[in-house]
Amino acid sequence: MIGEVESIEAIPAFISLALPGPGDPTLPVEIREHRQFSRPVLKVRVNLNRADEAAYPLVVHVVHLKSKRPDRYEVETAEGTVGEDLDDPQLNALASFRSLVIRGVEATGLRSIILDSVRHTDTPLLVLGDFNDNADAVTTEIIKGRAAPQNKGARDHLLYDTADLEFRHKLRRDVGYTHIHQGDPDTLDHILASEQFNPQSLRAGFRLSRLDYFNDHLCERNSWGSDHGAVRAQFSLIDRSNSN
Repeated sequence: MIGEVESIEAIPAFISLALPGPGDPTLPVEIREHRQFSRPVLKVRVNLNRADEAAYPLVVHVVHLKSKRPDRYEVETAEGTVGEDLDDPQLNALASFRSLVIRGVEATGLRSIILDSVRHTDTPLLVLGDFNDNADAVTTEIIKGRAAPQNKGARDHLLYDTADLEFRHKLRRDVGYTHIHQGDPDTLDHILASEQFNPQSLRAGFRLSRLDYFNDHLCERNSWGSDHGAVRAQFSLIDRSNSN
């Protein structure tokens, strides 16, 4: 590592949005704004070279965004904690929408933080972790950055899903799932990479050589295992002299 791990809790202040209030009119009204990540974003710079060589830094962000679980509105009263009755389908829908809004705010905040590290620099960057959304979800697209493919100038700040990068022995995405919900497999955990990991870029410095999903335990239904699988990407450094 180069320096200490940075723990980022605050969402950039300009990203401000009031969350939908309680659907139960009997609850005390309190308008909330989501100002902090559900789990802090971890940022670290890693040296890819040996200690006796000049530093070749890689910026890594580790994330765990808000889940799809309904965000129940709760307040503390003299009688204890009271909140929305999620057995009510209308209130459950509102709580699920609130959860989506929170994840959207966090995705936008994360995008802002990433831009500070990736724009106008040749430093490679990876964003990895539990996004709690699939690769094509709007929240994930916000983090990656959305631009027309022909806009080459935008490649400076776009991120690429490693599952979409070219490499040999590529597995189909339906095999590479990391979560099962009510019997349906989905991929919620991703590794996103900057332009330096895209082989089609003139700035490419890395080549994806292997991508693995560890998910066999998800079918075991045991109480000690994680309810998420893991994804692992292996890259090789591109030697411009054509030798690996």
